[in-house]
Amino acid sequence: LLINKQFCQKQKIPLQMIDRLILVFNVDGTANEGGKIIDKACLLMRMTDNKEDYHDKQSELLATNLGGEDVILGTNWLHEHNP
Repeated sequence: LLINKQFCQKQKIPLQMIDRLILVFNVDGTANEGGKIIDKACLLMRMTDNKEDYHDKQSELLATNLGGEDVILGTNWLHEHNP
């Protein structure tokens, strides 16, 4: 799970430092211009089916520069929660 650092600043989402930095590389193997991942956001995420049925999950999202995206969930998360 990834979250855009600029989105966190705009929405006043607090960030916490992670224990070990993560190097970020592009698909072609070059270093990503966004630099290293050093922060995370701890958020309670609510999944709902637009009725009364829902479940909550405490999640850690790694904070980095995502360009025009606010959050990237990933296929593993989507398979687990089947939104």
